[in-house]
Amino acid sequence: MAELQFVSPVDGTTFDLAPGTAATGPQMPVIQAEVRFTGLDPDPTATATFQWVVSIEFQCSDCRNGRAREINDQFGFTTIGGKASINFPRVRGGQLTIAVSVNLPVQTFSTQTNELHIRGVNPPVDEVSAACGNEIVQKMVMHESGYRQFNAPRDGGVSECPLFSGDRMGGVGLFQITNPPPIPEDHWDWRANINHGLQILAQKKSTASNYPARLRNSQPFQAFVQRFNSSGDFLRKSCCRTSPPHNSISIVCAVITAGREKMRSATYCTSSACPWTMPAT
Repeated sequence: MAELQFVSPVDGTTFDLAPGTAATGPQMPVIQAEVRFTGLDPDPTATATFQWVVSIEFQCSDCRNGRAREINDQFGFTTIGGKASINFPRVRGGQLTIAVSVNLPVQTFSTQTNELHIRGVNPPVDEVSAACGNEIVQKMVMHESGYRQFNAPRDGGVSECPLFSGDRMGGVGLFQITNPPPIPEDHWDWRANINHGLQILAQKKSTASNYPARLRNSQPFQAFVQRFNSSGDFLRKSCCRTSPPHNSISIVCAVITAGREKMRSATYCTSSACPWTMPAT
């Protein structure tokens, strides 16, 4: 009986990502695939047109602390002859399936692999540090993940699972990207995970640096200023009845007081009846 069979890769083979460097990021394995006919004479393998479909499937909940989420990928291509060099367009891991089919005048033949897997490899510590840049970011990554992208020892550890956050909120990888939700690249591409983390950090820095201006221009702050300017006793009363000192009123009091000569002589809460005292300017 005529059949189409895989010569390589052999069923049950496991492939590993190459961790790469801070400059390159991880690299997918390049897989050499080959199929051949049995029971056909003459053998049409060398001249036939083969349709290949490569699929990777990964279920996060199969891993420790992973949530129910599928990260799948698929692409296809055509070759003349039964050999193919498979170059993956994206960095992914999980269960790999290579399917191939060919239409011949006698009939259509098809076959596929079974139990192929792609695993992750934790990057070298020095490369992670280089990708992080400054020491502050390095310490953040060490705190979040211990320099691990995958659930294995750092610096070369191998695993079929990314490192998911212990709170089961879906955080993943070196930066434990959680909110916004991690994208597929955050799970398998350690360099992309760091880049995404740096983007989030930059956004938070921008939000923090813009906060004073937002506060000054806000309606509640403007109303507070007007009330303060219209009543010399307003600040003292507001301070005395408000606690603890780190609340919004204390912040506003400090902002208004700083740099204004007429406020330096204002009467602050200093009596024992007051729960706290305003800081000196």
